[in-house]
Amino acid sequence: MLFIAEGIRVAKFSSDFEIDVSEFEKGMKWLDSVGTRAAQALFREATRIHADVIPRVPVATGLLQSKVWHEPNFPPVDLPATGRFQMDITVGDADTPYAKEVHETAGIPNRGYAWNPVDKKVYQKSGEGKFLERPVMEAAKGMEMRLKRDIEGLL
Repeated sequence: MLFIAEGIRVAKFSSDFEIDVSEFEKGMKWLDSVGTRAAQALFREATRIHADVIPRVPVATGLLQSKVWHEPNFPPVDLPATGRFQMDITVGDADTPYAKEVHETAGIPNRGYAWNPVDKKVYQKSGEGKFLERPVMEAAKGMEMRLKRDIEGLL
């Protein structure tokens, strides 16, 4: 476009700039959901460990094995306001005060069967000692990659 000012021809130059931020907005939405996705991934990982613990618990009456749980026991909908999410896997409660003794001694050579110091009896040999520790240690191998892939939505 040309303008004439006091008889002199003046050229007007203009430029249009456009920025497409749709991908950026999509990325920001994904980033906003990372905390929740991480909490959900951690919940799924704890659920897998929980499932691995149960068959390893030595069984005499089945009471100890029935006292395996993880908390919270439902998947998170949102990341808590604290910005932190924690999963706890527990074996035993007030009704099974012998849980630690069984965990530490079951299947140890020269110790024989797992001893229940409360009921003063020996547990039958089933399951194994370190029934909580071993699944956690085994799950630790590759956990970082599994959590990363789960958070990214690849699992």
